[in-house]
Formats: sequence, C-alpha cells, structure tokens
Amino acid sequence: MRRVAVDPCAHAQTPAGSQAAGGSPARTQGRLAVEGVWDEIRLREGNASETQKPNHMRRMFFDGYYSLTNASEGRRHIDKPVAQMTREELLDRFRSLQVQDGTYEVIGPNRILLRRRISQFPQNHGTEQVMEWIIDSSGVLSLKIISDTGSAPVGSVTTYRRLK
Repeated sequence: MRRVAVDPCAHAQTPAGSQAAGGSPARTQGRLAVEGVWDEIRLREGNASETQKPNHMRRMFFDGYYSLTNASEGRRHIDKPVAQMTREELLDRFRSLQVQDGTYEVIGPNRILLRRRISQFPQNHGTEQVMEWIIDSSGVLSLKIISDTGSAPVGSVTTYRRLK
C-alpha cells in the first residue's frame, strides 16, 4: 500500500515522511483534514436504506491517533454504588456504550486505515478498519466503512459535524 499525507487546506497528496524518534505514527503523515473533534449527526448501518437515530458518538482524530466514545441518552440516573446495582441496572449502564481507540494513517486519497488498540468488544482488539471520508462544502464529514477485520458492518455511513 502506498501511504500519502494530505494537506488539510488543499487536500493535495504528498509522499509520507519518515517516522520520528519515539515512534509516533503522527510523524509518518501530514495533518489530515479530518483531524479534530466530531459529533455524530446521522447513521446508516450496513446496506440499510434508511438512516437510524444518531447516537451522538464523538470521534477524535489527532496527530495519528483516534478515539471514539458514546453513551446513549435516556439511561436512568441511579444513585447507588455500582456494587449495589441489580443486573438490570448494570446492563442499563452499558447499553449502547461505545469506546475505542488506536492509530490511524492515510492510505490513499480520502481513505484512512484505523488500527484498533482497544474496543468495547474484545473481539475487535487489534483489528483494522478502512474508511472513506468526504467533507462536503458545509464542513460535514461522512465516514463510510469499506473494509473491517472486526465486527463493524461494511457499508455503514456515519455523518458528523465538527466541534473543534
């Protein structure tokens, strides 16, 4: 695979640089237009024809590292220690909870490779995902999963607005 860096303003491709001391993946690529903090506004899973209610997932891309988090709205507030919660109360705490982090790199025009370090699903630890990204004229980011060695549905498209 040929690795490229992307200029966030011009979206021009240039060959990747060499890795710096300390091994930061950020040193092997230029600053990417998707770098920043993004809030989910639309979700279409797999090959579904309709969008679903967004989870308001937060995605962050910085300096070759990424993370995502989400805890669904509408969970009941419970004023007792975790050790005293019932099975149902504990399940409610973790319903729709998503966490993941790892590294990313540019692998082609508008394509990034995510290497998961951890995930809420242990079967996804150490897996990879390739996503195609597009930022439209209003600054809305769309990420489409085009391959995944974990359990994410290929073809899913998630749309985000930039927070920072």
